Amino acid sequence: MKKIETRLEQTGAIQLLLYLYDKKKVKLSDVIIDQRGKISQAALYPAAKVLSDLGLITDVKTDRPPRRFLSITPKGEHAVKKLEEFREILEKE
Repeated sequence: MKKIETRLEQTGAIQLLLYLYDKKKVKLSDVIIDQRGKISQAALYPAAKVLSDLGLITDVKTDRPPRRFLSITPKGEHAVKKLEEFREILEKE
């Protein structure tokens, strides 16, 4: 479990997962996460790979024109809901 946590934290994958939860499907080149989201353009590709490897998103590549589309999977949506439950627990007095 430790390895998965480390991969998620180091790549900014959690921020990307939360972004995709709101957007559902995006072109990779259109992903914009502001300064507060703390994911850099350089971290975007490794984050997408980690999430795809874990089955939380799909990463579809097209040939013509060459594009990559990311979308959240049902497993990814479930993970975000659990993150929201965790946040609620922490915010309770």
